[in-house]
Amino acid sequence: MTWEFSTTGAVASVAGGITLASVLEYFHLSYEVASIFAALIVLDFIFWVSDAYIKDKQQVTSAKMGRWLVKKLSKMMLPLIVVLVLRWVGFENLEMVVTTIMSILIITEGYSIIWHIYSINTWETLSEIDAFSLLLDFIIGIFKQKLPMKEEKKVEEETKTEEE
Repeated sequence: MTWEFSTTGAVASVAGGITLASVLEYFHLSYEVASIFAALIVLDFIFWVSDAYIKDKQQVTSAKMGRWLVKKLSKMMLPLIVVLVLRWVGFENLEMVVTTIMSILIITEGYSIIWHIYSINTWETLSEIDAFSLLLDFIIGIFKQKLPMKEEKKVEEETKTEEE
């Protein structure tokens, strides 16, 4: 097998790397955190399928895998959506919010992997922790704090315009 150098391929690779770095920077995500989260999602998938297959291989269906994939993709999009919304309403400390969200997501994925490993080895099921719902409540709380503030700014601006 011979390898050929392609200028187009090299440029595309560099452009892809720059784009990824720019996206991570814009959303206040470090490459390390994004990599850890992605690795945990892959491991969670492997252990979820293994757990289901060992217990009852009829449980492993493409429909269930599709639902699992959509669920995980929505979790991956959550920090990005939050940053976009909070930037729009003028929130300033985005690093803290993103770090909190990613920490909870990473812990949730880690627990899910441990949950599957425990289940595979003992045939028992641990109680599930719904940390994702807690995360969503945290985010909604931030939105509720900031969204009325945006409305107040509009009212103040309208009042100033009317006075002039």
